[in-house]
Amino acid sequence: MQNAFIKTAARIGSKIRRATLLRYRRKTRDPFRRDGETRFLVHCGYHKVGSYWFARVLGGIADHYGLRFQNCEQSQLAPDTDIFMQQHSYIDMTELPQLAGSHLIRDPRDMIESGYLSSLDE
Repeated sequence: MQNAFIKTAARIGSKIRRATLLRYRRKTRDPFRRDGETRFLVHCGYHKVGSYWFARVLGGIADHYGLRFQNCEQSQLAPDTDIFMQQHSYIDMTELPQLAGSHLIRDPRDMIESGYLSSLDE
């Protein structure tokens, strides 16, 4: 019984430490903050251009700095999102706040080869 209590307390303590650390990181180490404001980051890409990989990278960055990451359509974007990824580059820039962004493209020959190799696996 005491052992289970210690494990539960350690688990709860770990979650509290992590939440405190995330708040601390967001306030002190946010590299996306400029002039006291957090910049809205947008990444656009296309199918078969590393979108799964880049979503994991952006999610890890957001987790590390205590930011909110969303990989969705622009119409589903929450107002408190800090990092936004859109898979098909269909965004309306006039509807977004001031932002910093990236757009990932890939050599079309590599996309054709990757699509062909993926079809062999199916």
